[in-house]
Amino acid sequence: MRFLMGFLVFLLAANCVCWSQATLNVPSASYPTIQSAINAAAQGDRVLVGAGTFVENLVFPSKDFHLLGAGPNQTVIDGNLTGSCLQFTQPVSNAMVVEGFKLTNGLGTPTNGPSPVPGGLVPSGGAIFISIGGNTVGPQISPIFKNCVIAQNVSSVQGGGVFIRFGGNVVFEDCLFDGNQTAGGHGAAVSGEFGKTALIFKGCTFVNHSGSGETVFLRGCSLRAVGCRFENNTAANRSGISYTDAGANMPPFCEIRGCSFIGNINSSLGVPTFLTNGIVLSVDIQAPAIIENCLFARNVAGTFVAGFLGITPSVRNCTFADNQLSSNMAVVLAVSTYLFMGTTRVENCIFAGNVVTGGIISPPVVSSYPLNYTEIGSIIEDPTNVATFVAPDFIDPLNNDYHLKPGSVGIDGGTWAGLVPYPGLPDDAVDLDGNPRVRMTEVDAGCYEAQHVAYHPAMNGRVGETSGGPFDVLQVNGSAGDIFRTVTVPLGTASTLTMLQPSNVANPASFAIFGMVGEAQFELVTTVPLGIGEMIFPPCPLLPFIPDLFTLTNNFGPSCAQVVGSTPTPWTSIQFPPIGFPITLTFQGIIEESPGVYVPTNGVIYRAE
Repeated sequence: MRFLMGFLVFLLAANCVCWSQATLNVPSASYPTIQSAINAAAQGDRVLVGAGTFVENLVFPSKDFHLLGAGPNQTVIDGNLTGSCLQFTQPVSNAMVVEGFKLTNGLGTPTNGPSPVPGGLVPSGGAIFISIGGNTVGPQISPIFKNCVIAQNVSSVQGGGVFIRFGGNVVFEDCLFDGNQTAGGHGAAVSGEFGKTALIFKGCTFVNHSGSGETVFLRGCSLRAVGCRFENNTAANRSGISYTDAGANMPPFCEIRGCSFIGNINSSLGVPTFLTNGIVLSVDIQAPAIIENCLFARNVAGTFVAGFLGITPSVRNCTFADNQLSSNMAVVLAVSTYLFMGTTRVENCIFAGNVVTGGIISPPVVSSYPLNYTEIGSIIEDPTNVATFVAPDFIDPLNNDYHLKPGSVGIDGGTWAGLVPYPGLPDDAVDLDGNPRVRMTEVDAGCYEAQHVAYHPAMNGRVGETSGGPFDVLQVNGSAGDIFRTVTVPLGTASTLTMLQPSNVANPASFAIFGMVGEAQFELVTTVPLGIGEMIFPPCPLLPFIPDLFTLTNNFGPSCAQVVGSTPTPWTSIQFPPIGFPITLTFQGIIEESPGVYVPTNGVIYRAE
């Protein structure tokens, strides 16, 4: 009985905690402004802000609650060029969440000028100001910002969008930083420095920034950027990330994974030029650091696109393509090892189409110190191999699509041999799209891993592989498909499936065509017995009980029921009637190349849309 009474008391206490959590609605009679609701909110409450524009400069006390807007397209906090939109100077934890707002028109909060040169009090952090003074050991300021737009804010010197000094674990998830500016200092989008500050960006986008300094400037703090995009930013120096050490404030980690840096320009006063110190990414720290699964494309930079200095730095599965640099001494990636400790590793990367002024191929990688740079499994174009270099075949580089085409050099071109999981960091074997590595036999070079079934050799079939093939004998509307073996047919259009006579077969060949509803995936590739080999999906005779599989036609004899009849090759189906709804089908056949020898044909994906 005593146990039961204690348990009931526990339940009542827990319920009381839940009941104490309240929702405060803005605007309302009780809370006409966001600040009035923030002042009244208790620990764990939710402040729910409706659609509209709120001209306020919010100051946050030391308590954790959820400030929730109706979405960044609906709920706007306008700083009215009188201060920061949001100001945090008291400790909060990651339980303090700001979500669903647009923060704009902020001017910043006066604070000391950038260290080490004192500049007096200058407005910093146009949209968000976070500083706890000189506290580096006590409670920290660690809010989380989700689904926010931070746009068109300014500061005199530091942090046009966000300024953080002596903060905590500050997290930005799925946020857009757009068009923030600094008048003459660091970090048009973000400036963070010192103490226990750790900046974590997840799925964020940084676009259209301008200023004399960097887009993101970090000093003496930690960085984790995962799944972020830096595009069309302009700066006199470092139009992407500038990450530097600060002596005793040694950062515990630097991790940049799955990020893209595209079309960023280093300039002088907004006029594009080539500055010898202009770079897109600079990592200069006394700590382990890694850049992995990142794309650097179409950037205009100075001496190099990416600079990397650390104790044991690693650049892994990155693509550097079509960047333009300023001088004959320019390189795409400059790497070195801090105080000669450890070895820089460049693994499974692609360097192609990077030029200096005048179109001269840029040297791809330079190590500042001899013997401190190793390269594994990379595809490298440099001035010494221009005539013999086999360039990767990207899908659509003019539109920034740097996936490799099926059959391109680089597919299975990397290697995991000697790959060392990075100390203290998760070794997530994924590519820039977040898809798993490895497909087929080996990791692909560059930031993307081939995922579509068209990359698998089984999609090409084996017809005539001993006599100049394989040949494409299976066609839809006279086509074996695009680079992804796909034929797209507009809705309401009739179509025809054809099996051609293989050029290496003397007599009309017997064959069967199998189909499946949907698009075949890597996981469906099957080894068929009787010496046939791999097919992109199991044919119906192997798995006749699966309704998504069917036999379209077959003149080998009874197996699964065929949909239409056939004769030996060449064979053309009856015209399929127009399809009025979207559908995807995948076809592949088996054909008799010589008496008793059966090989799979090429595959074709039919898509009505």
